[in-house]
Amino acid sequence: MRKIKKLARIENKKDRLNKKDERYFQKYGFHLEKKEKKKKTSLEHIKLFLPYLKNYKFQLVLVCIIIIGLSAISIYWPTLLTLMIDFTVAGDYDQALYYGIAYFGIEAALGLFYIALNSLTYKVFSKVAHEIRLDLVTELSNTQTSKFNTVSSGEILSRINTDPEKFTYEINQTLQRIPAFIRQFGRLILAFVYSWILGTVFFIGGIIILIASQVTSKRFIAPAEKISSKVTDEYIAQSSEMVRGIRDIKNLNIFTHFQRKFKVTSQHKANADFNKEQKNVLNIEIFEMIVACTELLAFVFTLSLIIQGNISLGVFTFAMFYSYNILNSFVILSYINTSLHKMDVCATRMQELRDENIYPKEHFGTKTLVNPKGRLQFKDVYFSYGDSPVFENLNFDIKPGECIGIVGKSGEGKSTILNLIPKIYDIDSGQILIDDINIKELSKDSLRNVVSVVPQAPYIFNLSIKENLRLVKENATEEDLHTACRKANILDFILSTPKGFDTIVGEGGVILSGGQKQRLAIARAFLKHSKILLLDEATSALDNQSQNEIKKTIANMQKSCTIIVVAHRLSTVSDCDRIFVLDNHKLVAIGTHNELMKTCEIYKNLYQQENV
Repeated sequence: MRKIKKLARIENKKDRLNKKDERYFQKYGFHLEKKEKKKKTSLEHIKLFLPYLKNYKFQLVLVCIIIIGLSAISIYWPTLLTLMIDFTVAGDYDQALYYGIAYFGIEAALGLFYIALNSLTYKVFSKVAHEIRLDLVTELSNTQTSKFNTVSSGEILSRINTDPEKFTYEINQTLQRIPAFIRQFGRLILAFVYSWILGTVFFIGGIIILIASQVTSKRFIAPAEKISSKVTDEYIAQSSEMVRGIRDIKNLNIFTHFQRKFKVTSQHKANADFNKEQKNVLNIEIFEMIVACTELLAFVFTLSLIIQGNISLGVFTFAMFYSYNILNSFVILSYINTSLHKMDVCATRMQELRDENIYPKEHFGTKTLVNPKGRLQFKDVYFSYGDSPVFENLNFDIKPGECIGIVGKSGEGKSTILNLIPKIYDIDSGQILIDDINIKELSKDSLRNVVSVVPQAPYIFNLSIKENLRLVKENATEEDLHTACRKANILDFILSTPKGFDTIVGEGGVILSGGQKQRLAIARAFLKHSKILLLDEATSALDNQSQNEIKKTIANMQKSCTIIVVAHRLSTVSDCDRIFVLDNHKLVAIGTHNELMKTCEIYKNLYQQENV
């Protein structure tokens, strides 16, 4: 019964801590999402990232050897000071000089060893941070696309860029502190050897420091670290959004709105940074006060001991000279404890990127399409965005080499169909088949190599035109590039620029017009030679002449691949082999343009509205 009551008290305490965290976040203007209570302790979270150290066993063994050597030398080192002073007082100046040279020589050597240790550990942990970042990016690439609709880019960037650096920095700091702790704890042992009273004073002061550290870490340091991470996520998100959208912000003359919003977020960050720094300073000052009080007690006791003749002047000098260092061994333990809390925050945030419940992952099969034909089937497909159903029992069959148009009012799910084919979104039930194989059974490379998508607003990377094209085919020849761009009706533009295919297009393809971006994306899709080509309003930004050129290209490609065109402009799909008409999220009609104009009132109305 007592055990049950104890467990209940622990759970109530956890609830209070969770509520306290939430109050901290609300104080700085951010909502803390309620999550399930963590089952893992902080040490277990940290352990999840320790396997990255396995690749550096030799370096870590060398670090351990250096630490052991430094610790052994450092423990003996203070006795040299004691002997130097006692021999000086006794008038044996030769021995005093001998121990003085040894004392200061070892001090210089220790400095060099610490430089080597710091250089070695920094090199190792910078590589570890690099490897963690690479793995987190991989985890992110395997995350379901739907997750990116609900999480800010700032949060993701912070978890990938900042947290690995903080995590490895704290591990490095902990390793650096181990020899310092051993060295200074060894001096505590020497204090006990010289006088048990002196050693006891230092020991009690150290225990008080550890208790104070545990309290301040839980009550102040850890919550402040959480706040700082959360606010930094929001700050990065808003900053990157302003930079990416600066042209539209200027065109719409809405800078004042973003400035006001950024000012609030920046102030939240300043408050959070100040709060964190304040707690760190409070932590340090508490230690300093405890150390000062302990040093005063140590001075009083050693003074009385030397007056009574129980210790030598060398021991008195040792106690006064090293009192701060002895107590600092406990301070170092408290710093290690604080580092564990900081590491826990970073490790938890990084581990969440791996957590299926928080960042759901994409899952693929192992089958490979050999000589794909391009047949596509939807069988009883159900799909919804959360609680909002989009399709129920959607069925159709597209033959290899067909050109299909999909039309309907906005919001009917036309683009959603295209997103379901390469598994950008997973269906709730039913089957999507390519060449009679369920896409869930296909490997990621097999599925996404057989499908090319040209979205309405394609992302063009801050690379040269040539590099943007070769992203999908690294070994593409100059002839391949020219052929793809000629098909997409963008070759003349490229050749008219001073640097041609070596032209850098800027972030997001800023130097290109909307139509040029779409044509470059279409050229990229042509270069990929996929058996299924999906065009999502891919000609919406083109002028009539360019659109007609693209339509001719599409017609020429029908023999080699299956094409699905989503369009608001019905003129884009009028020449398609078949046109699918969506209404109320249902496939209500299928036919050619002429057939639908005669038999489908919905299609006829859409066409007439366009040509009014």
